[in-house]
Amino acid sequence: MKTRLITTIAFLAFTITCKAQWTQGTGIITTTNSVGIGTTTPASKLDVQGLINVGAPMNISAFTPATIHTGGSGSTTNAPYVVMENATPYGGWTPMSEFHITSDGTNVPEIGWTTGNRPGNMLVRSYGTSGGGNINLQAKGILNFLSNDIQRMVIDNSGNVGIGTTSPASKLAVATTSANNSIDQTIAIIQSSGLAAFGGYVGQRVASSNTRQGLIVSGSASLTLQAQAYNMDFIMGAVTPTDDTNLRMRILANGNVGIGTSAPDQLLTVNGTIHSKSVVVDANIFPDYVFTPTYRLPSLTEVKAYIAQNHHLPDMPSAAEVEKNGLNLGEMNKVLVQKVEELTLYLIQQNKQVAELNKQLIKQNTNLSDQYKVNQSQQKQLDELKKGFNDLNHKKTK
Repeated sequence: MKTRLITTIAFLAFTITCKAQWTQGTGIITTTNSVGIGTTTPASKLDVQGLINVGAPMNISAFTPATIHTGGSGSTTNAPYVVMENATPYGGWTPMSEFHITSDGTNVPEIGWTTGNRPGNMLVRSYGTSGGGNINLQAKGILNFLSNDIQRMVIDNSGNVGIGTTSPASKLAVATTSANNSIDQTIAIIQSSGLAAFGGYVGQRVASSNTRQGLIVSGSASLTLQAQAYNMDFIMGAVTPTDDTNLRMRILANGNVGIGTSAPDQLLTVNGTIHSKSVVVDANIFPDYVFTPTYRLPSLTEVKAYIAQNHHLPDMPSAAEVEKNGLNLGEMNKVLVQKVEELTLYLIQQNKQVAELNKQLIKQNTNLSDQYKVNQSQQKQLDELKKGFNDLNHKKTK
């Protein structure tokens, strides 16, 4: 398209400027096959040595593709340029690139092309070894990307990139308008087939070690980390494909969460110490049944025999079981409460027995007190009899 456009400009300039004058005049030389303007030795069919002004549309048509070629001496100062402008005509003004479109500030300069049943492509290629092939917008330019006549992505003049939004407020802002509940891949990292399965990263590198960075979700939105494949794990930590020494947490595909371990066997497996102010454990059955009339409380004699045989309390796990299977806190708390309630019943029974013994002791003390009074009365009677007997013997001796 570029070559056809430049060919059109050159041909129109020739048509309008010459005005069908094929005779020799001042600055115009005609030969059998070539026309020269500003030169007496035209090097081509039309050779113009000077500026060409075109004030009307140009049309170049041919059965074979038309080509417009701009050339120079090869030096930097004489490099070829194509300038299209709708402002002040060119004159003494240096173009900023090989193909330059200017505007008067009112009209918007555009480059457009239309294709039939073939795709329309734009290619920026650099054949050098030092890079290049850049698209550069200077000043306050904004780069918009559209498909199907709908804006898809924007790069604003501050460097922010927006996908699905026209006003990105961060270096990368991705927005979606999907409201369905299916898996909506707003950002998808897809591993190509044939490559290592351990791949597809979203990474962030912080230059300063004391700068805190992370993934932040603002507002009232929730953060959802979801794998479309149901057999994928979620891993946190500084790990590599062959070394998980620095693994911090792993969530398996079955929902088990491991902290400090890569193989959690329960919904939450922690290989280390848990520091907490409180722990709430749901229990379906709590041992209040101990206080029901139908509960059979083993006698202390039975408990003594069980301890002598098993070396632990009834219903309590043995040391070997705890070492092998760990300690179920919920079950253990239930058993401990059961034992405390049983101990309470033992104390109640013991207190009842003590109260009965005290009652009997009081009764015995009362009986002893009465007996003491009887004994005192009998002793008094004996003393009186003894005195009377002594008095009687004393009279007889006189």
